Amino acid sequence: MGEKLPVLNIKSGEILFSEGDSSSQMYFLKSGKMKAVKKHANKDVELGTIIEGELLGEVSFFDKKPRTATVIAIEDCDLAIIPSEKFQKIFDDLPSWYQALTVTLIKRIRRTDEDLCT
Repeated sequence: MGEKLPVLNIKSGEILFSEGDSSSQMYFLKSGKMKAVKKHANKDVELGTIIEGELLGEVSFFDKKPRTATVIAIEDCDLAIIPSEKFQKIFDDLPSWYQALTVTLIKRIRRTDEDLCT
């Protein structure tokens, strides 16, 4: 399992992905800082900052629904790309209760995200 993941380098101000995009991968922020922004009432609402060591794009990655926010680099960033097929192989080997926990949490996050914008 010691496979290296591909790395994506993006510059400050660049968009990693946009709200509504489809998803086939998530990212691990190796260095830099990013922010998540969501449209609400025709305004950009900043949801939070993503720092080194955190994941990005995990909700859409799991539930295969469109991205919930736009993610923009605040600083130059290096991100490890986690393709869905690689992750799925590992996830399938986890105990069923752990898989259920993950799916439940993702559903709750998605529902909370949708409730925020209604």
